[in-house]
Amino acid sequence: MLVLKDFQADSATTCFRAVLNGQSAQDRLRFLGFASAARAAREAAGNWDFMAPARAIDAYLEQAFPIVKEQVQQRDRLRRIAVARLALEHFWISEPLPQDIRSLLPAFLDRLGTYLVDGGKPYLDDFFAKDVRYALGITLPAGALQFDVGRIGPKLVAREMLRSRSFRVGISYLKALGWRRWYYEHMDLRAARHFNAEGWTDHCLRMVEILRLNVDMAGIVGAGWFYDPALAEVSPGLSYIQKTQTRYGAFLLKLPTEPHHIENALYRSASRRRLYEEGRYKPACYMCVWPRKGVLRWVERLKHDAGAAFGASGIPDAASDLPGTGSVFPGGALAPSANGTA
Repeated sequence: MLVLKDFQADSATTCFRAVLNGQSAQDRLRFLGFASAARAAREAAGNWDFMAPARAIDAYLEQAFPIVKEQVQQRDRLRRIAVARLALEHFWISEPLPQDIRSLLPAFLDRLGTYLVDGGKPYLDDFFAKDVRYALGITLPAGALQFDVGRIGPKLVAREMLRSRSFRVGISYLKALGWRRWYYEHMDLRAARHFNAEGWTDHCLRMVEILRLNVDMAGIVGAGWFYDPALAEVSPGLSYIQKTQTRYGAFLLKLPTEPHHIENALYRSASRRRLYEEGRYKPACYMCVWPRKGVLRWVERLKHDAGAAFGASGIPDAASDLPGTGSVFPGGALAPSANGTA
C-alpha cells in the first residue's frame, strides 16, 4: 500500500494544510466525525456511479453544515476543506503501480493542492467528484487521461447484442474474460494539455506497464462522445482515438446518450453545433473496450512500426481540435461532464 509520504509531495501537503488552516474552530468541531464519511466515500467507489464517493462527502457536509444547502460559496469552501482532509488523512493506493505512473503523482497532487488553495473559482460538481477520488488515491494519473478500476456488467453487453443484432460483442467480451476488473479511463479538463495523438500514445504506453504489473486486469475502457464512429465524418481530427484502438482489438458498446454528452460534443465546436442544429449530426456516447491482448499486441507492433501510434494513420490532428485550447474549431474542447464520462 502506498500513502502520501511515499511521494515527494511536500508542495501539495503545504497546500492541503493551508486549506485546513482556513477552518474556524466551529468547522473543526463539525469535522470530527469526518472519518466515517471518508470510509463511506471509499466504499462507494466500488459502485458503477463515478459520482458516488463525492455524494457520500456531500451528504456528510449537508448533515454537519446545513448552511451548504443554501449558500453555494460556503458549500464550495467546505468541499475544499473536505478534499484537503481526505488527501492528508485518507489518501492511500492499493494497486501496484509501475514507476512511470508513480513518477506522475507529485505533480498530480501539486495540481490538486493548488486548485484547492485557489478558492475564488466555483467548485463544479464534476471537478469535485474527480478531486474526491484523487484525494482518496482511487483515481490516478497516466498522462492524457486518469484511470481507476471498474467492471463491465454482462447486462451492458447483452443490451448491445440486442441493439446490434450481432453476437460479435458478446464473443469479444467472453474472449477477454470481461467479467474481470478493467482500468477505466477519465478525462479532466484541468489537465487536458496532453489530450492529443502523442499524448494518447504516451498514455497507453503507461497503461501497458500497469497491465503487465497487474495480470488479473482485463484491459482498459473509456466512455465518451469522442469514441463515436460518426466522428470520422464530423470531426476527423478526433477519430484517431477509437480508430487506433479498434484497429488493435477494441470493441464498442453504444451507451445511452445523456444531455451532458450532447453538451460536451457541441462545446466550443462551431462545426458540430451547426451540423447538430441542421439535424445532420446527433452526438452519441460509446464505450470503447480494449482487452489486454489487444493492448499488448498494439505495443508490440509499435516497437517496429511507428504507424501504430495514435494519429499516425493519416488522420489529421489539428491542435485546435483538442480539449482546453479555447478555439472555436471543428472538434473543439470537451466540457465538464456530469458523471465522469466525457
